[in-house]
Amino acid sequence: MRSVNKVFLYGNLGADPEVRKTPSGTDVAQFSLATNRSIRIEEGYRSETDWHTVVVFDWLARRAADRLRKGHPVAVVGSLRPKRWTDSEGSPRKRVEIYAENLCFSPLPAPLPSSDEEEMTMPNSDTLLPETAEVPF
Repeated sequence: MRSVNKVFLYGNLGADPEVRKTPSGTDVAQFSLATNRSIRIEEGYRSETDWHTVVVFDWLARRAADRLRKGHPVAVVGSLRPKRWTDSEGSPRKRVEIYAENLCFSPLPAPLPSSDEEEMTMPNSDTLLPETAEVPF
């Protein structure tokens, strides 16, 4: 019987991606991803945050490093990979990482105006077209 190891997550970055290279020269980016879920309780609902470690390789790692920043939303498609190691005190450790196959970036937010630039404001009703103005279409 065939099995499936596929993960679909949508959340926000907990920190900027950390980028490094493997000994063979492959780019690797790693970042934490927060997802929220609602839990029903007697008083209604409570929100809990789950944290996931996402690992991205090669060209997608470079793209993630260029495009993603702390707080940005991102969709991740990948698979679960268990990781086991022994820490510096000799204790066995383990965690599950998501090896990303694809990332769906949200559009980059517009840069905030600097202090020496004017703040953007919505036009007031006086600058809008009057209701009697002809629209050419």
